Amino acid sequence: MITYRLTGAKVGLRSLSAADAEGAYFDWLQQSEVIAALSSQKWPISRSGLADYIRANTDCAGVALFGICRLADDLLVGTVRLALLDAVARVGGIGVMIGERSVRGGGLAGEALSLAIRYGFDTLNLQKICAGVASGNAASLALFRRSMQVEGVRRRQVFADGQFQDEHMFAVFRD
Repeated sequence: MITYRLTGAKVGLRSLSAADAEGAYFDWLQQSEVIAALSSQKWPISRSGLADYIRANTDCAGVALFGICRLADDLLVGTVRLALLDAVARVGGIGVMIGERSVRGGGLAGEALSLAIRYGFDTLNLQKICAGVASGNAASLALFRRSMQVEGVRRRQVFADGQFQDEHMFAVFRD
């Protein structure tokens, strides 16, 4: 039985452990379309490197790294990471990845994002949550346009898929 930290209608968010580096999470990070969509890290990564990343992000007071699971069968389908960017201003940054190809486009990322945003405001006492999305990531651009306000565009900020891409900046506020 999986213990979820947060649950919605279709997804639950659970803590990740270094053991997750041995399964699907690692496999997703070998997919070219996943690597191209991740603007914040340099991938691919080894299993031990992923285990270190998970440990570093679960042992850090200013970071919440969750596995996104489909509630119907407890299948791990992705991750969501919320990190404190500025403790004084109470601003956090968020990123969502749906690694499981078979569930993409099914609304799971949107529900996971909503749960994580609520966690950021209600539990972490953030007043603003930001996200940056590379222009080549159409699915994430659509997701964040539905969930947050556009704050601007940083030109040629991300190097992905062999080219420089603009980074679209989004934010949502507590009030």
